[in-house]
Amino acid sequence: MTDHAPLARRLALASLSLAVALAVAPQEAAARSVFGRLWHLLTDAPASKAVEAKPNAAVEGATGSAPSRRWPKEVEAPHGQTVQFPNPHAKGRLGDRLTALRLAGLGYKKLPSKYDGLHGIDGVYVKMDAKGGIAEIRVVESKVDRAQLNPGPPAQMSDEWLRQACTKMLAQGDSATAETARLILDHLDSPKLKRELWHHDLASGKTSVRAVDGSGKAQALTTSWDDKLIGNEIERQCAVALLVCN
Repeated sequence: MTDHAPLARRLALASLSLAVALAVAPQEAAARSVFGRLWHLLTDAPASKAVEAKPNAAVEGATGSAPSRRWPKEVEAPHGQTVQFPNPHAKGRLGDRLTALRLAGLGYKKLPSKYDGLHGIDGVYVKMDAKGGIAEIRVVESKVDRAQLNPGPPAQMSDEWLRQACTKMLAQGDSATAETARLILDHLDSPKLKRELWHHDLASGKTSVRAVDGSGKAQALTTSWDDKLIGNEIERQCAVALLVCN
């Protein structure tokens, strides 16, 4: 007869480990890390990788098998801390925030552009002229680290992609978001509307901006910054626990 006592003891220890991990580390990613360390100490079994593999696979879905695509991800930030992102949306929100901070400092106002609170256009920004009219509209897609524009179809930021996004913005019922959609559609062929790809490199703290054409292809570099904005914002979000940092 098979002796199940060792297995039972390990299961009991694993349950205790998970309870302790959740108590001392309410963040999901941190809890998994604590769980893995406690498992190793109590059972002397290399279970931490097995425990982490399941959540990563669940986030990625059926196609996410490459290690570079797995979450959570850790990134070395300019201020010396390591930032852990539980999923790509968390990283995307930081990119949107960095773009918004930069453009606000340049005198642009951000308009609502998400049709479900998460999806849509990353950023639509306007600058007014002295008479109160629109001088410039910047339609921005923010990317962080190695992320690139989605080739589609339709290609992200292309005419077709923007029309589809605006259709969803019009249909979602929010008047302010619908107004943004109409503004884009009315100026799609206007020189006042600029499409841009903003890329934020978290490790170096550099931001680069490229124009995007009507087919969704990024063009030549137009602007870049290499200052402390990225590092300062990451440090601020770490301090108030908006980011998981160590």
